[in-house]
Amino acid sequence: MIATRRIELQTFGYKFGDPPTADLTFDVRFLANPFWVPELQRLSGLEPAVREYVLRQPEAGRFLELVHNLVTVTFPAYLAEGRPNLTVALGCTGGFHRSIALAEVLAERLRSDGFNVTVHHRELHV
Repeated sequence: MIATRRIELQTFGYKFGDPPTADLTFDVRFLANPFWVPELQRLSGLEPAVREYVLRQPEAGRFLELVHNLVTVTFPAYLAEGRPNLTVALGCTGGFHRSIALAEVLAERLRSDGFNVTVHHRELHV
């Protein structure tokens, strides 16, 4: 179990600029955007309806699998190089739907593996 070090997941909107502190940055704009679905437009990726819309796309599951594997393989190597934390950024157009939904699922998976994970949604104003 790796609980003494931290993985931080950050979500952001590309239209507001890339996060400067990210070690790994992933663009999730390849997925269909819930913004264009009227009943989902004002909901964030924290809402079940948005999360279901995003995760229903086959590419979302494969993306999560690949990123999960990459993070679990590279995090110990970052630690070995003296880096106490790993910051992984997920970005979509506005940073409100797709990136949030995927980051929350990724955080759940990493936590179930025993990693200490924090999540920060930069564009979410609550």
